[in-house]
Amino acid sequence: MTTTEWARRWAATWRAGWPAQDVEAIAALQAPHGDHWAGITRRFRGRDGLRAYLTECFDEETRPAEVWFAEPVVTGQTASVEYWAITHPGGEPLTIAGCTVLLFGRGGLVVEARDYSHAEPGAIRPDSHVFLPEHLRSAVDELHRAYPGGLPEADYLPLLAAVEEEFSDRNRAAVVAAFLGRDPLRVANDAAGDRPSPGEVARVRAILRRAAG
Repeated sequence: MTTTEWARRWAATWRAGWPAQDVEAIAALQAPHGDHWAGITRRFRGRDGLRAYLTECFDEETRPAEVWFAEPVVTGQTASVEYWAITHPGGEPLTIAGCTVLLFGRGGLVVEARDYSHAEPGAIRPDSHVFLPEHLRSAVDELHRAYPGGLPEADYLPLLAAVEEEFSDRNRAAVVAAFLGRDPLRVANDAAGDRPSPGEVARVRAILRRAAG
C-alpha cells in the first residue's frame, strides 16, 4: 500500500470509529510505540496511551458524533488530514475543526500523530464545499439549484437512487452529504438500504433535469 492508501484507511477508520466510539479500531492504526499528540502539550505514548485518550474523550460524549474528513494531503511518508466534527460532551453541542499530521512507518502504522484543533460551542456544520474535491463541487451546486428551498425528506432516498449512475458510491455519498450538511458515512448507509419506488425516482430525476436546463 502507498502512503495515500494508508492515510485514506486512517481517515475512513476514524470516520466510522468516532461516531461508534470504537477505541480498538482506531488504536489498531497506531504503531505499538507510536506517539499521539493532542495539541502541543498532551503526549500519549503507544497504543495504550491512545486508548486512554480516546476513552477519556468518548466517555464525555453523550450521543454519536457527526464527522467529516477531507482527502489526505500526502508528502513522502507523511499525510495531513483535515476534519470537522459535531460532538455532544456532557449533552451540549460542541463543534471541533482541526487537522492531524501523520507519520507512517512499517505496515502503514502511525509512528507519530500530531493533532491540532479548534472548538466552538454549538452545532456548526461545514460549508458544502469544504471537504469536497473540486470536480464534485459543481454537482452540489446543481442540487442547490434543483432544491433552492431545501430537500423534502420524501425526496431523500429517491435522490440517492436518481444520481446512482452518475457517481461512484463514495462520491455519491460525498455530494449528497455536502448538499444536506450530513455525515457522508450515514448517507452511504442510507443509500445501501431500502430502495424507493421507480415512480419516486423518476419524479426526482425530472426535478434535476429541469434545474439543469
